[in-house]
Amino acid sequence: MARGDIFLNRKEARRVYGMEQMLEGNLTIKQAAEMFELSERQVNC
Repeated sequence: MARGDIFLNRKEARRVYGMEQMLEGNLTIKQAAEMFELSERQVNC
């Protein structure tokens, strides 16, 4: 294991993917909220 490596479990990896998609404009806040099983208010930055 090299220094600086980051390991994520499936839930964490899914969140990172969803956040990347939101930032790139490929996913709406509503879609992200459904994906994360959160309210839109919790997802909105």
